[in-house]
Amino acid sequence: MPGKDHRFRQVAIALVLVVAMVVAWMGWRSPANRVVAADVAARPLAAVPATARGTQVTPADEATLNPCTRAWHEALRTRARKLRATDDAMSLLAYALTAPLDTPLDARRRTEAAMARDWESWQRETQRASQRAAELAPDDAGVTWLAANLCVGGDACRALWSRAETLAPDNMAVWIAATGKAGGDPEALDRAIERAAAAPRYDMHEDLMVEAVTNAYASMPRPAACANAEARAADSRQYGSTQELTGLDHALVIANGTRSLPAYRMLLQRCKPGSGGFEEGTTTAACAIVFRRLAEGDTLHERLLALPALIELTRDEADGRAVRERYRETLWIQDQLGSAMSAQSIRIEDNALGEAMAMEARMREAGRWPPPDDWLPSDRQARSLILTGRRAPEPTR
Repeated sequence: MPGKDHRFRQVAIALVLVVAMVVAWMGWRSPANRVVAADVAARPLAAVPATARGTQVTPADEATLNPCTRAWHEALRTRARKLRATDDAMSLLAYALTAPLDTPLDARRRTEAAMARDWESWQRETQRASQRAAELAPDDAGVTWLAANLCVGGDACRALWSRAETLAPDNMAVWIAATGKAGGDPEALDRAIERAAAAPRYDMHEDLMVEAVTNAYASMPRPAACANAEARAADSRQYGSTQELTGLDHALVIANGTRSLPAYRMLLQRCKPGSGGFEEGTTTAACAIVFRRLAEGDTLHERLLALPALIELTRDEADGRAVRERYRETLWIQDQLGSAMSAQSIRIEDNALGEAMAMEARMREAGRWPPPDDWLPSDRQARSLILTGRRAPEPTR
């Protein structure tokens, strides 16, 4: 697959400063963003705007960009606009994934009304490109899936989701997405959970995302402003990296941050033990199947979302203790990310194609795996789940 020969950097470097700046100066004030903010707890970090994650980026940060970083942005913006003008499914998909690049670096000189217009324009272009990509590849389940996830809303998006279900009824990811769209219809929600449990595979099409962006951006030459080693090092330091960045690195980080992944809130609510819906035994079995697969997912987010629910569903089963240990190990990785573990050592490609396994491998190399036998997280609820298989009772007032 394209991109396997490229060395990519850690997505925990977070979104490239340019996209973080775009997020900041656009303000994320639209109604769509209020939905995102309300759903932060149920979405991967890479899918949440930097400001929603607490990243403090202001329009004034534009002034801190060094010449090499500025040159990369202009080169990437030019490439993004060329992609936008094509009529090729993969190129348009790459554009939709990297649309934040299609913005000027004049944040400090723009009014709030101008920012709002830019935000709406960006949304329109993302939706146009993703929908056209799907039209050009109507039988491609991966293109349809990514286009549906990038779609902003409306009848066209509902049609894309319907087509995703038709093209890949055997993909659990499609039915997890359907749980988030069931709204207040418990029967639709239950059907989606049943279909998710029955699906034989789980594919988020991360490989197609990487392929589209790699095809679009891997051939970019280094800007003249980045010709010397000192300028390239300054560009890397701008993002907290110790390794030299390429245009593809910038584009992949942004694509990881732009793609929208399914919301899991309705699935979590419906799968609480004793919540009703199905016959209780069927509920437990179907939900457990779904959460077991998510607990083996590529991202820490999937695992951290699934394992607490799975602990409650399996605490009296033979593998209940093993599930609790898996949760402890996952929390250990999360705990180490900000301290002993080197963020720069994890490649962006690994984050797209196997983040959790990559992190575990780096920790093993650093002699920090498995976690110490006596280590427990500081969070009270997490400790209780690990030690007892039950959530801690809420403290009385």
